[in-house]
Amino acid sequence: MIGVSLVTADEWIIKYFAAGDPGAISCLSYARKLVLLPIAVAGQAIGQASMPFFSRLFAEGKKQELVELLLKSARASAAIAALCAAGLIALAIPTVELCFHRGHFSSSDVVRTAQFLRLFAVAIPFWGVQAILARGFYAKGDTLTPMVAGTAVTLLSLPIYWLLAREYGAVGLCLASDIGILCHCGALILLWPRDLAARFVSLYEGLCRSALTGLGAGVCAFAAVRFVPPVFQNPWQQMTRLAVGGLVFTAVALGLSRPLGATDIVLFAKRLSAKFSRSL
Repeated sequence: MIGVSLVTADEWIIKYFAAGDPGAISCLSYARKLVLLPIAVAGQAIGQASMPFFSRLFAEGKKQELVELLLKSARASAAIAALCAAGLIALAIPTVELCFHRGHFSSSDVVRTAQFLRLFAVAIPFWGVQAILARGFYAKGDTLTPMVAGTAVTLLSLPIYWLLAREYGAVGLCLASDIGILCHCGALILLWPRDLAARFVSLYEGLCRSALTGLGAGVCAFAAVRFVPPVFQNPWQQMTRLAVGGLVFTAVALGLSRPLGATDIVLFAKRLSAKFSRSL
């Protein structure tokens, strides 16, 4: 309760430093709302589902199995988060148009919010992974270590927010947020015992493969959306642009996942397909 993690404080810090830029707080807040959904799915949902298994393995003294499951969950979270991040970056404009373009939210606000959304989306994998890693500590009954790490990272990040906000304005705040959560995620990995932390190398490998898959799919989706003319006042056309981009992104991501060795994405697609098949 005493600790202040960047997971919570990030929004407060951004609003504080963005107060002098008219309209920045609103655009930043809208962009953050859009990244919260993939963060909730890739981080919080997977973490909450895995927590009972983490706790049971630790209670049974199966520390090796605990690390294996933790790593597997973190890889799955990173893979899903990387795809979501790539999709949001590629489809930022039609997503913001559909969700917020109305009333006093003008087309210039759409462009600005989409820029913030792309910058925030880069860090989605780190938001997801840190949620899994923190629950690994909780499963061991250790709530102090992640609290101290989160508070320390938050305090050390304040000069970064200040400096980047002064140099680059609201864009700098997005970059500072990404740097802060990256440091928080890295700190949690380093706080695991050295022999166990070394095994997280496979997490980086899986994240890179998923990111490459998302990059290829994102480029194709971005190009596909350009063929649908943007008409901001027409919600049906906004939905069409988003649907076309989403279908292209999904198809290309599935096609690239095997050649690029993104096994986590392949496994996720198989399980999702199996669930849909059983429900039908």
